[in-house]
Amino acid sequence: MSIFSAMNISASGMTAQQFRTDIIAENIANVNTTRDQYGNTYRRQTVVFEEKSVANSFYETCKSSCCKR
Repeated sequence: MSIFSAMNISASGMTAQQFRTDIIAENIANVNTTRDQYGNTYRRQTVVFEEKSVANSFYETCKSSCCKR
């Protein structure tokens, strides 16, 4: 695993957490909102994370790195 892969993973995680924080802030801001502009009731939003597919698994990456010596 290169340093850039590790940085990409970290950046992806931080972006996901920032998005979740934004949604939580939106829910807090609308806690007293009863209706939207179309007359519908406000429904809290939730964030669901899912795994991002990668070319190699962690095991395969480690194995290939160890065997290059």
